[in-house]
Amino acid sequence: MIQSQRPIKAGESGLASLLPFAIVLTVWFVAATWGSVPEVFLPSPQSVFQSLVAGLASGSLLLDLAVSTARIFAGFIISFLIALPLGVALALHGPTRRLLQPLNDFVRYVPVPAMVPLMILWLGLGNTSQIGVIVFGTLPQLIVLIADAASRLPTSTIELCQSLRLGRFETLVHAVLPYSSPQIYDGSRVAIGWAWSYLLVAEIVGATHGLGQSLITAQRFLEIPRVLAIILLIAVVGLVIDYVLRRLYPRLFPWMNEVRQAS
Repeated sequence: MIQSQRPIKAGESGLASLLPFAIVLTVWFVAATWGSVPEVFLPSPQSVFQSLVAGLASGSLLLDLAVSTARIFAGFIISFLIALPLGVALALHGPTRRLLQPLNDFVRYVPVPAMVPLMILWLGLGNTSQIGVIVFGTLPQLIVLIADAASRLPTSTIELCQSLRLGRFETLVHAVLPYSSPQIYDGSRVAIGWAWSYLLVAEIVGATHGLGQSLITAQRFLEIPRVLAIILLIAVVGLVIDYVLRRLYPRLFPWMNEVRQAS
């Protein structure tokens, strides 16, 4: 006889999600405190936390965080606004797919760090080149993700649109976009994570402010606690952004709960 499982409470789920962090922190504390690892290679959690608090209290890390976050969202919004029509066109329009897909596939495999010097040469030092690196890195990937989402419209839905004699634009508005928007949203969450990686590469080379520039400066002077503090700050900010996006998902796409329950 199969027994029904006890539902997991919200508090239990939160504790379970914190357990891996507690284990990593404990191992880190033990290795840094009683291990044989030199401080320059692995500073203690206390020194990293003190460096993080000092940077936030002085305002330097807050400024760098604000600058980097603004660049992230500016670059991502530009990429998304370009990728959405191109991705849908690749999925639904054969001539566009045959014309643009080979070029997009080629650009996807160009290493983004290799483009940083060219972006600085073409766009100069400052926000424009940093945002340009983000757009170059995320745009081709977003096009593929959006095209894949838009091409998954079920055959039965296509036949229904044809029986209702809906035009291409009406089919796009009433069928393709509503069906593919949840997957496009998930793809956008992934792309924001890529954007952070590309931004840090760009800021390390050609920025006067930003977390990447602060990171490379701390590394140059062997301020390892500050290096780890910046890395942890980036991870926490990314985690918060992803958490907010996940919480918004059921509000933006309430019908997906019914679809999942039905499946």
